[in-house]
Amino acid sequence: MESKARKRKLDAAGPEPSARGMLLMGLQLGHSVRASCGLARVSESSYYRQRASDTAFALDCDRAKNEALCRAESKLLEAVQEGDLTAVIFYLKTRGDRKSVV
Repeated sequence: MESKARKRKLDAAGPEPSARGMLLMGLQLGHSVRASCGLARVSESSYYRQRASDTAFALDCDRAKNEALCRAESKLLEAVQEGDLTAVIFYLKTRGDRKSVV
């Protein structure tokens, strides 16, 4: 178990990158909440507590997760446009909810 001295608060300020900033960076990179909390050295329970009590933080987290999702969707569409059959099949299985006439 990690020592409490290594854990940081999500609202901590100082010369080094804040725990909040590190956590948001992890989410923007597409990491899970658990991995992002590890990167920021905060507990997951602190993340969920802060998220429940701080609307601005919750919105920032949602934006960060959305950025990662948009980046992944963009890469998927690039692969589809390049003719990657696996990407085409994946796209159709997950997004092909409309029937089209070929």
